[in-house]
Amino acid sequence: MTAEKQLLKVTEVTKILNVSRTTLHRMTAAGKFPRAIELGPQARRWRVSDVQAWLDGTWRTPKSA
Repeated sequence: MTAEKQLLKVTEVTKILNVSRTTLHRMTAAGKFPRAIELGPQARRWRVSDVQAWLDGTWRTPKSA
């Protein structure tokens, strides 16, 4: 898998989860879904592995430092 395909855009994640952008952002803010990687001011991407782990039920909220 290429590096480009290891990251998902918001539109791809919302389609996979069948949720709106608003719901995705609420889930992320509540710690119920993995956080996106910030690539720039308006560029966020999710790791395919994080999304797959969430779908499999194996993703866990990272503990605060």
